[in-house]
Amino acid sequence: MNRSRGSVLLACVLASVSGRAAAYDWQWPIELEQSDATLHRISLDADLYSFLRDPALGDLEVCDAHGALVPSVLVQASADSSSSRHWEHVVAFPLPDAAEPDPGALQALITRSVADEQLRVEVRGAGPSAEPAAQQWLMDLGDAHPSADQVRIDLDAGGVESWSAKLSVEQSADLQAWRSAGRDIQLYRVTHEGHRLEALSAELPGATSRYLRVRMDQASGPATLSFDVRRSQRTTVPGETHEITLSAARKEQGGWTYELPGRLRVEAWSLDWGDQTWLADATLSSRATPESAWQQRDRGDSYRLRIADAWRSPSWSSFPAARQPQWQVVLQPAPAVPPRLKLRLTRDYLDFVASGTPPFRLVAGSDSQRRVDAPRRVRALAGTQQGAARLGARQPAADDVREVVRVPPKDYSRWLLWGALVIGALLVLGMVRQVLREQRPG
Repeated sequence: MNRSRGSVLLACVLASVSGRAAAYDWQWPIELEQSDATLHRISLDADLYSFLRDPALGDLEVCDAHGALVPSVLVQASADSSSSRHWEHVVAFPLPDAAEPDPGALQALITRSVADEQLRVEVRGAGPSAEPAAQQWLMDLGDAHPSADQVRIDLDAGGVESWSAKLSVEQSADLQAWRSAGRDIQLYRVTHEGHRLEALSAELPGATSRYLRVRMDQASGPATLSFDVRRSQRTTVPGETHEITLSAARKEQGGWTYELPGRLRVEAWSLDWGDQTWLADATLSSRATPESAWQQRDRGDSYRLRIADAWRSPSWSSFPAARQPQWQVVLQPAPAVPPRLKLRLTRDYLDFVASGTPPFRLVAGSDSQRRVDAPRRVRALAGTQQGAARLGARQPAADDVREVVRVPPKDYSRWLLWGALVIGALLVLGMVRQVLREQRPG
């Protein structure tokens, strides 16, 4: 009987050890580019995220040759305090007038400067007998609109001595509701007795929505308009981004679902329509699991149109960064063939201190083990020499790594509470016994 009990106890111990041995599933050998450096940085590839189970990326650590864990910390791109303002040219699309245009009226042409990639909208007259007509343009600020603080309209009237026009500007966030951003903006050039007076530029401090619609009325002659937006640009550290293109995995709930390999940090998106010609209202959403509800991240117009003998499509659209593996695009109208989803990702890094015995290994994939970031020790080495590190081929985690990984400390608060209660009960019983002895006669 004793031998049987001993066998059962040994089996339980072995089962416990084998369960703990599966704490981490995979490992990658680390190659140090500068072996004499104390602090090293690993750039995490997109494929690595598919082996992580913790939403906070906690099941990712570095150990040395003996399996001892070394101090490490996950580093993400963070905004720096420095910022700068600069002007950028904006794409402008000519819009048709409400009425059928007269063949002899003004015509709008888009030209591009090869030197500075400047987009311009040129307004030309068909001849001396052409009557002035209203011209309209649509500007999509795209990725610039969250940080835009001013819009500028410049006019080039060439060698014309006298020129005048009146502009009106409207702005919108969704191309549905429009509000005024400037009315009766007068641009002119006047020459009197050899002296020239001109105002050929207008600035709109309040025009910060994504879409702007500019209308020019009462133009007295041909001219060229160019549109610029001034934005505040903040530098980020480390600031390295990369792109990934996804094909639709399936269609559900009125939209197309796309899947990332893991919880990568997404900050911008766009759609790749291939050879299709399309214009649609696009809504981007994401979720953590198939059971979770979709959370809207961004919305805007997605298009691929041929305008003035050139294909046009919007630039990247930014939104607050999110880490979720499943993404959905809902399009109105819905296409028969879904576009490909392009996502811009912020790269993650893992900094670690080479305080153990090389070679080092990166271990990942655990349901229970979580990394304890050591930012203080790592930041203390920020001024020292930092070396890059590369990951080798993925391998099943070695037994020594699995058995020596950090085990979370046990919680003894419940045992301490029970101990205090037992001691208190014994004290009360002792006092009661003492009272009973004193009251006993004789």
